[in-house]
Amino acid sequence: IAAAVAAMFMAGSCQKEQPIGGVKGPEATVTFTVDLPVSVQTKSISQAEYADVLLYQVWNSDQTKQLYPIQDGEVAKAEVVDVKVGNEVKKGATVQLSLVKDQTYTFIFWAQSSQFKGFSTPDLRNVKMDYSKFGANSDYCDAFYAHEVLTVSGPIEQTITLTRPFAQLNFGTSKMSSDLGDINLEAVQVE
Repeated sequence: IAAAVAAMFMAGSCQKEQPIGGVKGPEATVTFTVDLPVSVQTKSISQAEYADVLLYQVWNSDQTKQLYPIQDGEVAKAEVVDVKVGNEVKKGATVQLSLVKDQTYTFIFWAQSSQFKGFSTPDLRNVKMDYSKFGANSDYCDAFYAHEVLTVSGPIEQTITLTRPFAQLNFGTSKMSSDLGDINLEAVQVE
């Protein structure tokens, strides 16, 4: 009897977690190597130097149902680390998921500084910004994203390079005492 109870306990502890999205079937491992830009790619001065956390979600192909994390409105996190490639140091993260084969998934990635609290990210399809938390010339405010749609038919290893989701707005004047009229720069927003 003790052996039967032990066998039942072992069988129960070896069961897999509920499959992503409730779909059952053969699974495949999907591994993303996520790269962040470390050099200036545009005229703006910000870069990914301060990004230290990667958030990600997995959705069905038309982005109507969140599949991972299974609880709707949650995001998974991975640490952004420095990766040496030859003589160059890059910033990046690795994400590895076990997914049901023969399904199409949308993957959404978002990287930012964990110190900056100006982005609302429970749904990475619709990131919101709190402009009251943004400071002038602060690289901590920078963020990077990417999305990818893949059909998983077997193991996949793919590199994803993140880019800026927003343009950087700069206001300049030729005189320190310029009259901006009715423009309130603190109220300017991007939609």
